[in-house]
Amino acid sequence: ELRAAGFTEQQAEVLVRVVGGPVTKTDFGAAVTDISAAVKNIDARLKGLAATVKDIDARLKGLATAVNDLRARTDVRIAELETRLIKWMVGMTVTLVGVMLAAGTAFVVAILRALE
Repeated sequence: ELRAAGFTEQQAEVLVRVVGGPVTKTDFGAAVTDISAAVKNIDARLKGLAATVKDIDARLKGLATAVNDLRARTDVRIAELETRLIKWMVGMTVTLVGVMLAAGTAFVVAILRALE
């Protein structure tokens, strides 16, 4: 057939030797079976990979929820600390005003006694 297609005797012999001779239906069927098995293997691996990606996605969503929860609790804690700081500052201001009034009163009393 190769010679009839225009190949020389030498070209036909080299081609048959390289290809390994004529391909039979059995050879072709075996090759198709091998390819089919390889495709099924790849498909199974892709399904496994898809399941892994879904698992990672679920874990990331859980992590995002945990981070948001932590952020909310931190915001509450910061607000509580701000409230405590404001109360402390108001208390210190009232105390300082009281001390200043007492010192001023004592100073005025001391001056009035000195003028008597």
